[in-house]
Amino acid sequence: VSAEYDEPLRIELLQLATLLLKYLQGDLVHYRKEMIKFGWNHLKREDSASKQWAFVNVCHFLDAYQAPEKIILQ
Repeated sequence: VSAEYDEPLRIELLQLATLLLKYLQGDLVHYRKEMIKFGWNHLKREDSASKQWAFVNVCHFLDAYQAPEKIILQ
């Protein structure tokens, strides 16, 4: 993937993951660890749009599932 598509692609994937968490939370119970790792890793990005959507994603995760204690402490 070209470097010019990196940020827009990340944003689209974060938006998709957020929608999945919002509407299919029951179906994703077994993938909670992967879902939070995906969103959490994007919180460290430099670009503000990706970081903004990562915060939205993590908020939806915390709303959908009980927050693991390790995450709350961070």
